[in-house]
Order: sequence, then C-alpha cells, then structure tokens
Amino acid sequence: MEKEAQTYELWVKSYPRDALPYRDLGVNAICLGQLEKSLSESQEALRLEPDNSTNYANVAGSYVSLNRFDEAKATIEQARSHKLDSPNIHSTLYILAFLRNDTAGMEQQIAWGAGKPGAEDQILSTQADTEAYYGRLEKARDFTRRAVGSAREAPVG
Repeated sequence: MEKEAQTYELWVKSYPRDALPYRDLGVNAICLGQLEKSLSESQEALRLEPDNSTNYANVAGSYVSLNRFDEAKATIEQARSHKLDSPNIHSTLYILAFLRNDTAGMEQQIAWGAGKPGAEDQILSTQADTEAYYGRLEKARDFTRRAVGSAREAPVG
C-alpha cells in the first residue's frame, strides 16, 4: 500500500486538479491507519469534484473513523443538499446509526437498500458486520451469503 500511495502522490504532482488520486490517497490512508491524512486527502477530492457522492461518503467515513460523528452527518446532509445519493452514503448513515445505537436509523438504511442492485449487497454486508459485532455469527454468515448473492446479481458497471 505504501508503493500505491507513492504512485498516487506522483499522480497528484503531475495532475493536481484531478480528484481521483486524492480520493484514492484518502482510501489508502484510512487503510494504513492514517486517519487525519485520509480526511485531508478526501476533503481535497471533494473540493475538486463536489458533485461526486463518493467524495462526500469518503469525507464522512473519515470523520466517523475520527469519532467526529456530527461532522460526518453534516457532510452527508451536504451531499443530500446537492441532490447526491449512493450506496456509500447510505452505508455511512447505517454506520452512524449503529454507533449511536439508533436501531430505527439502521432499519431505515436497510429498507432503502432492499432490492436495489448495487446497493443491497453493500447494506447486507454492513448488516453482517453488525451481527458479527454482537457475536451472532450464524446471522452474520447468513447476511454475508445474501450480500454475495446480491452482488452477483447486480449489473456490472
């Protein structure tokens, strides 16, 4: 991952107005545990490409990782004010609801994703994580199987 980050850094130097390397640097940084770097790279991607829902979800996800839940929620609301929506945004809303012990909020995101190709699998996977967290491993495995099945059914691209 460090080599990958070097490639993205070179990309940024060559094309500083391209949001993609910043977005990928943000994801890379969070995987490496560099939470503040993830936030700053994701914010730059959002600044460069404010009409991309993934950028909002990445910024919100970075805020969640930093335990800055109100800022994460505000970022999602900003995306919604721009009429942007995506499975990533709903997964982040589910995670925020989980962290706030808001069962109704979690259920709302589950209902949103139900039966939606390309969204259902992501929400089911997040549900699987929740079940595993609570030690309900058989339920977690079931949700994982359902997520895989849903992903296989979803159209590519």
